[in-house]
Amino acid sequence: MPYADEAENINFRELMKQLNARYGVERVLALRGGHKLPAQVAVRGPFAPDPLLTFAGVRPQVPAVRFGFDLVSVDGRRLPFTNTGPADGKRYTGIVRGGMLSFHGSGAAAVGEDGREAYYLEGNGSTLVWAPEGMSGRKEKLTLPPHLPPLSWGAGLAWDTRKGVLAIASFGGEGHFYRYDTRRHQWLDARSLQRRDLMSLSFDASSGGYVGVSRSLELVRFNARGELEDVQSLEGLLPDVDSTYDKGNRRSDGLSAFAHGAATAVVSVVDGTVTHIWTYDARARKAQLSYKAEPSSWPVR
Repeated sequence: MPYADEAENINFRELMKQLNARYGVERVLALRGGHKLPAQVAVRGPFAPDPLLTFAGVRPQVPAVRFGFDLVSVDGRRLPFTNTGPADGKRYTGIVRGGMLSFHGSGAAAVGEDGREAYYLEGNGSTLVWAPEGMSGRKEKLTLPPHLPPLSWGAGLAWDTRKGVLAIASFGGEGHFYRYDTRRHQWLDARSLQRRDLMSLSFDASSGGYVGVSRSLELVRFNARGELEDVQSLEGLLPDVDSTYDKGNRRSDGLSAFAHGAATAVVSVVDGTVTHIWTYDARARKAQLSYKAEPSSWPVR
């Protein structure tokens, strides 16, 4: 496996998956990696147990609180999850929307309480689509009025169905937070994100605001008007997050957040599969890994 030279990297996780499938390997004793290695490498024990060097990897813990939220499938279904994994125990492999410009070519989406009416972003996130009868029914593209900044690279979409307000977050350059009235079918406003690149956005029913995750691994909170309220860094707080992406060639773009009071579920989606869920305590500013998909269910890249 190219570039599988560090344990905290998705390339090493994929290497372990292949070794397990072909030879039944459950763990390796030691790892020395780099772009260049000497002709001979001396490896001497004793070897302390390291979960990073096992097929299973870092294991989740039982969180102090359990709460639910919905993700959206590629075909527009609401998928019930909790901060400890799929609520119905099903495996949703390769069908979950998440991450900017996901490998499905399907962008962020929000589905109404009835499970049918939906809004989603298509293309490079520059087009908002309304699907009143579900994603398999008729569709209408919604164009921004000229007085609002053009929509491009839309990455986050969240729907406050109680007030009938849809929020859209774009990244790249200045970035903007747009609001759209889903009852009157008219655009409300747009606010600058001041170059804070958001990868995702969700509605927080407890506060009436919104929460997202930035490309700089920040948990970002907004009020109902889309005004910035709080930013908390998640850097170094999410155990095993480095195993979800290739640090040498990309960023961790597949993270989304779902708030429940002081607790927040931070969800990692890799190629349409939920691989990790962390439970973050905003008061203590600590996070624990509360769900991890079995390695065999991770998508093949």
